[in-house]
Parts: sequence; structure tokens; C-alpha cells
Amino acid sequence: MKLHTSTTLLLFTLAFAGCATAAPAMPAPAPNPAAWKLTADHPAAGWTNGYPVGNGSLGAISLGTFPKETIYLNHDTIWSGRKPVPLAENSRKADMDEAFALCMKGDYAGAQGIYCRAKNKGNGVASFQGLGTLEIEHLGVEAKDVAKVERGLDLMTGMARAVATTRAVTVKERMLASFPDQCVVVSLDSATGLHCKFKANRAAGVTKQTAEGNELIVEGQAAGGGTKFVFRILVLPDGGSVKAENGALELDGTKSATVIITCATDYNREEPRTPRKDDWAIEAKKTLDKAVDLGGAKLSARAAADHSRLMSACAIDLGATDPTVAKLTTPERMALLKKGGADPDLLETYFQFGRHMLVGSSRPGSLPPNLQGLWEGGMHAAWNGDFHLNINVQMNMWPANVTGLGECNEPYFHLLELLHKHGQETAKSLGCRGYAAGLASDGWGVSDWVGGSPEWDSYILGGHWAQEHLMEHYRFTQDKAFLKEKAWPILKDGSLFMLDWLREDPKTGFLISGPGSSPENAFNYTGPDGKQHGANISIGNTHDHAVAWETFSDTLECAQLLGIHDDFTAQVEKALKRVPPPPIGADGRIMEWHEPFGEVWKGHRHKSHLHGLYPGHQISLAGTPALAAAAQKSLDMRMDPKNGDCAGGGHTGWNLAWSTNLYARLHQGDRALSMMEEQLRTQVNENLFNRCGGPYQIDGNLGTPAGMAEMLIQSHETTADGSPLIRLLPALPTVWKDGSARGLHARGGVVVDMAWQDGKVTAFHVTSPQAQTVTVEVNGETRRVAAQAQ
Repeated sequence: MKLHTSTTLLLFTLAFAGCATAAPAMPAPAPNPAAWKLTADHPAAGWTNGYPVGNGSLGAISLGTFPKETIYLNHDTIWSGRKPVPLAENSRKADMDEAFALCMKGDYAGAQGIYCRAKNKGNGVASFQGLGTLEIEHLGVEAKDVAKVERGLDLMTGMARAVATTRAVTVKERMLASFPDQCVVVSLDSATGLHCKFKANRAAGVTKQTAEGNELIVEGQAAGGGTKFVFRILVLPDGGSVKAENGALELDGTKSATVIITCATDYNREEPRTPRKDDWAIEAKKTLDKAVDLGGAKLSARAAADHSRLMSACAIDLGATDPTVAKLTTPERMALLKKGGADPDLLETYFQFGRHMLVGSSRPGSLPPNLQGLWEGGMHAAWNGDFHLNINVQMNMWPANVTGLGECNEPYFHLLELLHKHGQETAKSLGCRGYAAGLASDGWGVSDWVGGSPEWDSYILGGHWAQEHLMEHYRFTQDKAFLKEKAWPILKDGSLFMLDWLREDPKTGFLISGPGSSPENAFNYTGPDGKQHGANISIGNTHDHAVAWETFSDTLECAQLLGIHDDFTAQVEKALKRVPPPPIGADGRIMEWHEPFGEVWKGHRHKSHLHGLYPGHQISLAGTPALAAAAQKSLDMRMDPKNGDCAGGGHTGWNLAWSTNLYARLHQGDRALSMMEEQLRTQVNENLFNRCGGPYQIDGNLGTPAGMAEMLIQSHETTADGSPLIRLLPALPTVWKDGSARGLHARGGVVVDMAWQDGKVTAFHVTSPQAQTVTVEVNGETRRVAAQAQ
């Protein structure tokens, strides 16, 4: 976005000069089409290259194929069935005690066998499934007649569009997902008239399918006795006629039509394991009737206004893209970037595309984004499309608070409540109080191990990592009612589990965690028999202790804010002092395990032992410089290209996103940018979908905008009085020398607008819900600044 007119600069300068007092509001950035739109000059090859829209619950992806278009439909509650396995109290305690004892003796392989025996008494995880497809076939046109197809996605309004042109026909298609009206709206227009057929499909699980009047109705159930559903597709012509025949609808004699799609399921959002028994299916009809009353034009306008309200809250400008490049399609610009070209506007697009995907897959009343957000084209998603709790679902929410999408957190907190509820049984099976959750969860709230390989299914602190977002949300919003009603019950039970799970190390007196893995890594060691062995299971893993430190610290911070001081908080305070600090090895790196084990994969994709740096708060450049230096050495080793990834084929999208955030915390702007550019060059499809090697996975799309924000503003450190220290441009890359940002959020309830030239802030403005004085570090100088009330 190109903001720097002479008038703007004058106002910015005045704002900076007066920063000790309340500054005048800065002008809003002008829209930049090159940064807020995706374009393509060909149809999508498949759904992972299509353009996504979503309202949190109902999502769609259009391909722009012509004359036969396919629109993939999704609903957040479509999960395959599962039967929870009851877990008896203390049923795993003896095994875990034995595994811990074997680890103390150095027999990690033996401990792993016992550990797996215990964890595999648990539950599997369900798979997220597609809802179905809508096929639109334009009759009387052959594929060979198509001269041109153009597609686009407007990130501000959330509208996907496609325009197909032949020698005789031009057809325009526009699609939005409406949160206010809980439907998907597809508009079709052709000056020469529309003649097309509509058909609904689903690969499996359909129990009834009808075409009546101008409506398609599909009823069914997800695999294995999963979610029951009904979706309805209504075609509203502007004149002309619609007739139902052979399970399809045929439209003719009109130049425009609106297609409205709604869905209802028996999924019980309050208690997913007990399906709804009421007349839930009628909700799809009621929603459809209300949408019809509004009409296509009003539906589209309401959907676009709602999407724009959230998207317009935050904008960044990272410099100028060459005008000849800016005119190219997104795939063409991606190709240039892969060759080493520079395209700041494309980076801005990636930032806003991530925000668009979060808005589309996480709205109040929906489930949070799973591994694929909301979008899946088949009946079994990659990695089940579940809620991975050892980095992925947490990463999905990293950009929410800092980029002005705080309301998108609500579904995530609902998932935490499910984990908290069902995880109490998991904790009891281990002989512990509180709650615990393992590697993955699903729409049914699985809070246990899932019976997989010890490489990746040997983690029981997934809920504890996930719950860290509770205090983060408070730090950004200052909402004490949220603390009391939502955060405290989960934080307290998280600490209760930790108090029981951690055991004293007789050698050091520290409390150590385990048994478990450092996700998802392996190590070599010399066993008691003097031979070399390999294992995943250990005790005292650095990541576990970082999570324990955050758990106890968050609990105490919450208790203090709520005025709670009792025996429990006293126990937590004592335990916090006994959590081991991150160990530094002889080579100057943070050790991943409690012993200097041999590394199987020096370039492993996970960086769990660096949790304390990001997303945690235990390590910082100013507060713990030695640990920060050791963390950078660890990160440099992991990201050294010659080390590759444990799969042998480079790095995944989400781990490059994590590395962007880690380097940003280390104020290494150029390295952070290199991680982001590597992701775009190697792990991103032409529609900007992030990949995990091969399959699409949403976490990199959401983690990277968080990293970009972290490069521009940081507020995780505190001043002497405990208030946030807001750093402006802490990790600015050299090439982002001129730019601006609007609507970046900082802890303390602060919103920041700023502009910079030659790498130096030229102006900034801070606001907050209530007037307050905040501490801002700008151009190396710390200032006390009056934040205006919003």
C-alpha cells in the first residue's frame, strides 16, 4: 500500500512530534488492489488451488472451470463417528511410574515399550469430511469453445469470482459466504442468457437426495455413524424458469440467477458426544427462507460488509512492488518470487489472505480451524483434518489478537472447554488431578492419546500448550470477566495436573516432567548395556518444562488479577521455582532433552525446545540474553539448509512460519523474512494455500501473518511496573525500509498505527479502550505515551 503522500507525511510528523501527549488520528491507508486481491487467468486444477470463502461454519471453494463448474462445500461439524473408550481411574498410573523409573535408569527403549502399552489403551481420532459439491453445467457450450477464464478473490469483501468467455457467451460467477445470514450465495450473470444445469453430489453417506421445484436437498451421515446432515441448494432466477428433472435442476430463459446454499446438522455444539434429538434439519429450511426474503443483492451486500468489518481492521504496507509485476496474476507473481524476485505487495497479500482464512474458518458459534481450516474436498482429510495440539491448532490462532481479529478466538476457547471437560478422565487415568490432552482432538473433543506411533503420539501436554492462549487473550483485551468465567477454571485444572505430573529429580531437587516425547523427535543414546539405542520417550524434556513454566506463570498471573490467594496458589508458586530452566549444551545450544542425546535429525521440523522463546515468554533478548543466544544457535542449526528436514525433503510450511516468529522474537528481521519467502517459494500453492510437504494445511497460512506482525510490533516483555513494553519495528528486514501499518494490536489493550522511512519510525499513534499511558520503544528510545481512548 502506497501511503506516503506529502499531506500524510506532514500529519505523521506532527503525530510523532507530539507523541508525549495524545496524537491526532492518522489517516487510513488507501486501498491497494495489488495487495488485497488474488487473480488467475485459468481455472483451478483442483480444490487445493481454488478460492475459499467461509462464514466459520459453512465454507465453499470455487474452481472457475467452464462450462462445467464445481463448487466444493464444507461444514465445520462434518466429522466421522467414534466410540469413546472409557478410561478407569489410575488405569495407567502403574505403567507410567514404571516407565519413569526406567528412564531414571537410562533404559529409554524399555520405558518406551511400557509407555506405549499404557497410552494405547486410549481413543482414536475422527476425520473431518467434505459436505459435498455443487456442479453447475452450462448447456450448449463445449470446453473447446472457451477462449478465456479469469478468476479472482477479493480479500476485503471475501468475494470469489470467475468470468468465462467464449466466442458467443460471457458468464460471470460471484460467491460469498455470509456470517450474518449463515449461507453461501452464488450469483450468475450472462448478457446473452443463462442455460445451465445444477446437480448436488457427495461421494458417500447420502441417505436421501431430491430435486423438487427449484431446490436440491441432500441428506446423509458422515462415515462410521458420524454427523448427520442436510444441505439445501435453491436456485432463484431473475425471470425465466427452473425445472427439476432426473435429480437435477435446469435453468433457462434468464440473464441472472442467485443460488443460496444452507446446511444443518445434528451436531450438538454444547455436548458433541450427545447428538441433537430435536428437529434440527428444519433449521436449514428456516435459514434458507430468511435468505430468500432478503434476496441475492442484499445477502451479498450484508456478507461483504460483515467480512470487510473484520478485514479492514488491520493493514500493512511493506514498500512498492514494480508496477509491471503488480499487474501480473498471482500465479505469475509466485513464479517470479520463486526465481528470486522481490514483491512486497505479494507479501502483504499473503498477510491478508491468512486473515481472510481465519475470518472464514473461525467465527463465534463455529468450531475453530482444524488442520485444513474449514476446507476439504474429500471424505478423509490429510492427517484426519483434526485439531493437532502439538503446534498446529495453537499456530492457527497466533494472528487473531495482534491483527485485530480477537472475536475469531471464541471457537478456540470452546474447544478448550471440551478438552478441559473430557481431559479430566485422561488425567484421572494417570492418577492426576485436573485435566490433560494429548496430540490431537476432533469435533467430539478427544482429550487423550490417539493410538499412533510413539514418534508423534507421545505427548500429553497438548491442552496445556493450547490453554496458554487464554492469558494471551486477556493481555490483549484486558477482559477480567473473561478471566473469571473462561480462563480461571481451565488454568487452575491445568496447574493441578502439573502439580501431580511433575516429579522430583533426586539428583537436582528440580521437578521434572515425563515420561513423554519432545514432539515429534527421536534421539540416540548409550543404554545400560553399553550399546547404542534409539527412542522417542524420555523425561525432563525442555519443551515440557517450558509448558510447565507457562502453565504455572499464567495461573499465578490470573489469580493475582482476580484477587485469589490460597493454599493452591501457594503450591503453584513453590512449584514454579522448581521448574528447571532451559539447559544450554556444551555447543552453546539449548538442549532438547535432559541429557545430551545424539540427534537423529538436526533439521527436524519441530522446534519444541524453543517454546520458551515463542510462543512462550520465558526467553527474551533483554531479560535472558544467554538463553536467547542459545536459542538462536539452536534455530540456526534447525534451519540450516544442509540439515534438511527429518523427511529428507526440505521444510514444511508451518515450520517455516514458526521459524519466522522465532527469528522475529530474536530481532532478526532479515532471517525472519527469508523464512517467509522460503515458505512462499516452496510450500505454497498458486492460490496461496500453505502445504505441509504435499497436502494443504492451513497453519502456515495463519502462522506467517502472526510472524509478520511480530516483525513490526512486539509487546511480550514488561517494564518494571509490569506493564507491556511496546517495541515498534523490532525485527524490520532491510528491504522493508519504507512502509506503514494500521490496526496492529499490542498487549495492554493498545492499538498502534505507524509509518516509517529508511527503517526509522516517522510517526505513530496509539489508542486503547480507555485512555492510559503506555511505554513505547521507538527508534531505540523508550517513551511514555498517552494512548487516546477509542
